[in-house]
Amino acid sequence: MYKSMINVYFKMRRVAISAICACACACTNHSEDKVEPLYNIVPDIRSCSAGEVSQEEKNKVLVYVNKLREAYGLPAVEYDKSRDAITQKAALLGASKATVDETPSSDDECYVPDASAGWGASVLSLWGSASSKWTTSDVHINDFLMEKGRSDLKRRRALLNPFLSKISFGRVIGTPRRGDYQYVSVAALHVKSDDADLSEKNIPEIVAFPRGVCEAKFLDLHLVLNFSVVSNKLARANNTADFSNATVEVLAGSQPATVSDVEYDNLPEGLPNNLQWKVNGLNKGITYTVRITNVVIDDESKDYEYTFSFK
Repeated sequence: MYKSMINVYFKMRRVAISAICACACACTNHSEDKVEPLYNIVPDIRSCSAGEVSQEEKNKVLVYVNKLREAYGLPAVEYDKSRDAITQKAALLGASKATVDETPSSDDECYVPDASAGWGASVLSLWGSASSKWTTSDVHINDFLMEKGRSDLKRRRALLNPFLSKISFGRVIGTPRRGDYQYVSVAALHVKSDDADLSEKNIPEIVAFPRGVCEAKFLDLHLVLNFSVVSNKLARANNTADFSNATVEVLAGSQPATVSDVEYDNLPEGLPNNLQWKVNGLNKGITYTVRITNVVIDDESKDYEYTFSFK
């Protein structure tokens, strides 16, 4: 009798454990199934099938991009469906290679001329994982803005280009054909568009990141800060700003902060003038004041001042 009760107990315990395991598996599978709502057609990296992002997801990205641009006083962009196919193929190419830092080659798996065209006209972001497929599209847009581990800032400059008028969005999730990641998510944002006419727009004279009150998620100890000038609203060719004798001073509250890695260029990335630097010890809850002096535009020297903080 006692032995029978023990047997019944262990049988019931095994059933309970099996139920818990089944629940855990179901929960895991359910989380991975989140991939499907992103798509009208789910991509398949193994067969080089690009798939198609859902209209709902494209709308979310458009709203999020315009929310970020609005915070910097920049005009909203429109969505251009005509570029979706090449943008999605660019994302597929990056996902297949598990990198967005290599120039496309005709020898790449999943290479097609449209993918190369989309690659050249887009900024790309890669998120990799050993265990999960899932991250949200806004993580990729934030990546463009943060530029972690990058110094050229081309993605941020494209996203915050006042003259940008149209975008399209592609995203591919899955197991890459090469590399060490089990899963990757690659997003491509098409940013080459006809320049907007800003002559009647009330846009700021400068584009700087960070500026104003920023969410803490954009705070990084290695953040590269940058600044550009809008001197001409009629065309993107704002490349006459001369930073060769400019100085950058940053105050943390009322105390001087340490500024380093000051660089400048007039490359055609977003606005074609850019001054960038780093600040030692960025932190939340502090109002930082940036003073930039002796910027020469069309033989005229100008000074600028603005603030930013992280909450």
